[in-house]
Amino acid sequence: MRRIILALLLLTACGLGAARTPQEIYPASYIAFEMEQLSFELSDSLMIFDGLFSFSNLSALREKDEIYFPIIVDNDQAMYDSLFVTWEETGYPVPTRRLEGGFWFTLELPGRSIDTIRIRYRQKLNGKQAKYILLSANSWAKALAYASYRVSLPQGSKVKHYPFEDRVEAQLIDGRLVWTWHVHDFVPKKDFYIEWE
Repeated sequence: MRRIILALLLLTACGLGAARTPQEIYPASYIAFEMEQLSFELSDSLMIFDGLFSFSNLSALREKDEIYFPIIVDNDQAMYDSLFVTWEETGYPVPTRRLEGGFWFTLELPGRSIDTIRIRYRQKLNGKQAKYILLSANSWAKALAYASYRVSLPQGSKVKHYPFEDRVEAQLIDGRLVWTWHVHDFVPKKDFYIEWE
């Protein structure tokens, strides 16, 4: 009798396991990361980050996803502050859960839509260098359709290490040196790193 009950329990457990795959327990999201436009305003002791991130929902239904946004906090870059996460079009705040090495935010999009999130924060720098995680974009398993990166440094600064292989010419804008990179179908190969003197 015990063997029969045990066999029935095993069959039931196996049947439930087969009926519910990981995709059914955690259904795939139809939300895709499409574009980013990032600005880094740098001084000898501070980085002001301002980024626009565009997402699409190809489903006919409303989709919701939890997104983790990593921020480097180490001996060179202090804990971030002054974090603002808003919907670009309306300016409404996006709920966040802060951690030392980044934060979570809830992304909810209507069916067949594209929307943009704006993320702003500051970080104190302990030297003339700044880092930012680009490789996390690769977790979306899709190239970014478009990306732009703007770096602004005080006039007279000399860049020792550029964040990208292509070395674009700096422009003098409002007393600051500004470099801008534009890329299409972008798959980052390394994180953002710049060093200057």
